[in-house]
Amino acid sequence: MNKLYITIAVMLAWLSAPLALQAAAPCVPTKKCEPPPCEFFEQIKMKQAVMRLFSKPKVRQQLIRKAGGDNAKAALLLNEFVEKKAAELGKKLRCPWKNPLPPPGFETNPSCEIVAKLSTGNETMSRESALRKLDTCSEFIEAAYDHEQVHKDICFKTNSLERANEGITVYAAEERAGYTKELASLRASLQRFWDSCSAESSAETARQVAAAGISVLKSKTPKSNARNARSVRGN
Repeated sequence: MNKLYITIAVMLAWLSAPLALQAAAPCVPTKKCEPPPCEFFEQIKMKQAVMRLFSKPKVRQQLIRKAGGDNAKAALLLNEFVEKKAAELGKKLRCPWKNPLPPPGFETNPSCEIVAKLSTGNETMSRESALRKLDTCSEFIEAAYDHEQVHKDICFKTNSLERANEGITVYAAEERAGYTKELASLRASLQRFWDSCSAESSAETARQVAAAGISVLKSKTPKSNARNARSVRGN
């Protein structure tokens, strides 16, 4: 099957305007130290939520029973389940998603090509083209292509019939691997921001960064480590 890729654009059922064909730009600063936009943190939150949907063994077992033991059919049911839950999550979004705009959906087609799902139609698109054409956070594009690369690599190793008939467990594991890569990419951008800007960031920004999976605890300096060592020896 074509791999499901849940994006904010998919969650926002009301979004119908096509993305402007303008170059993507970074949304996470490392020099001016302005906090990342609300949408960046919400993107991470939604990706975490969708990944959890693929990580529920009880749900998979229920869908296998519903499919009469047909694992391939159960995989399709899981796809439908996640899409439905993602739409429900979309109703809870709080950020405006106007600047930045949401990224489009992506999928890896049977020819192992990455396709951007634009409102004007699907378009086979390389990472470089996406960064040139899509008006959204460049970090979102980079993370999405890291995700799709997981599907693309597996696509090259298996034939289309095998992928069309893969079971629910294989499907869920592949999706989790894709979202793991995507989240790692988004968090790496956030980590670079925090490494550069933690001293100038507010408590609210620190809270958001921590909720996104980045440690905000200050590491001990060599000087403080030496002081602690002397204290221990003195005791």
